[in-house]
Parts: sequence; C-alpha cells; structure tokens
Amino acid sequence: MSNTKKVLFSKRCAIWCLVLGFCLILYPVLLLNFYNYSLIYLSILTTISAFNIVNMNRKAIYFPVPIFFSIVDDVNTKEKMNKRSENREFSVWGALVALFCSICVYAVISILLGAPIYKDWGATLYFSSLMTLLTVYPLIWYYFFSDSISSVLKVITDTKFDNMMENHLQSILIWTIMGAWVGAFPIPLDWDRPWQKWPITCCIGACLGNSVMHLITGYKLLQSYVKDKKKVLFNRTV
Repeated sequence: MSNTKKVLFSKRCAIWCLVLGFCLILYPVLLLNFYNYSLIYLSILTTISAFNIVNMNRKAIYFPVPIFFSIVDDVNTKEKMNKRSENREFSVWGALVALFCSICVYAVISILLGAPIYKDWGATLYFSSLMTLLTVYPLIWYYFFSDSISSVLKVITDTKFDNMMENHLQSILIWTIMGAWVGAFPIPLDWDRPWQKWPITCCIGACLGNSVMHLITGYKLLQSYVKDKKKVLFNRTV
C-alpha cells in the first residue's frame, strides 16, 4: 500500500472511531426509552468497531460481505482470508461458544458482586450480554483475523504493544469494566430514581467508558494522520 493510501486509511479509521464514540454516547437514551432494542443498536456499533479496530493495523482486510470502509489490495491477505473462510463454520461455532461462556462468566461475577440471582435475572442477563458485546466480541473478531490465540492473550495480559490496535483493544477492555464498576455506585443510594434500577447505571457507565476510548483513539489517529500527511507533502516537494 502506498504512503498516500496509508495516510487516507489512517484518516478513515480515525473518523470511524470518532463517529462510533459519539454513537455510543447515544446508547443511554435508547436504554432508557427503548430497552428491548438497545442491545441490537449496540451489537451493530460493536461489529463496525471490531472491523475498524482490525483495519487500524492490517491496512488491507477481507470481509465476507463487502463493507464500504474495507480495502483489499494485498494478495497475501486475500489468500489468508480465503483459506480461513474455508473453516468459517468451525470459527462461527467457536465464536458462539466463546460468547456464551463470556455471558455466563459475567453473570456469575455480577451475582458474586451483589446482582440478584432469581429476581431480575433478565436484567443480569442483559448486563452480561452487554459486557460481552463491548469487551469479548471485538477480541473474537481480532482472533478471527489474526488467527493466533497468543495475540489475544497478549492484548489481555501484556502492557507493551507493537501497534495501536492492540493498545486500543486492551484500553477498551479496561475502560469498559471500570465504567461498569463506577456505574454501580448510584444503585444503593436512596434517591428513588427510576434510572437507579439494576443494571441501568452499570450499562451506561460501561458504554460511556467504551465511548471515551473510541474518542481518544480517534484523536490519536487524527494526530497521526496530520503528521503522515505532512511527511507525504514534504517528500513530494523534495
């Protein structure tokens, strides 16, 4: 990929990060007014976000369904993705099992931290599904395209990264969990507000934490775009 295309690609990823960040801010409005449909909205955003995260580093990527911000100009990438597509059935089933296990783990953790077991179990399931969408779902897409479990483990456990994509994935994981934890503080207060009901504040906190990281990454990518653009213009004049 030429330097000009890389600069444009960086700009495109930055714009998508910022757009997704602002769209995630709208989630609390949907949660309070359209509770049953808010997860559908969030699943669409997290899917677009996962594609954009992978695009940050790979520069060229293959999608089974064409998406207007995807670019494929690398023959090796096409060949790898085509080979992986042959095992897509296994990948899909593996992803579904991982998502189910993640929902169960989040549900158990929520119950251990005070969430109701029998009463409002649907709310606990909703929160567990939301946390899975915001944290585990992007990692599954990352594993699908990297084809390496060690890369996923590196995102979860490491502190030094080779690219912004891995740093962004870990930051999303941390900020989303921190946001959910901070969001739990208003629940026991005796304000008797309808939005204090479990798990509304935790969902809002998790989503806002995720949104903040998208906005920060978008800003960093825009900074990188400006620097790279200056370099390209300078090389042209030399």
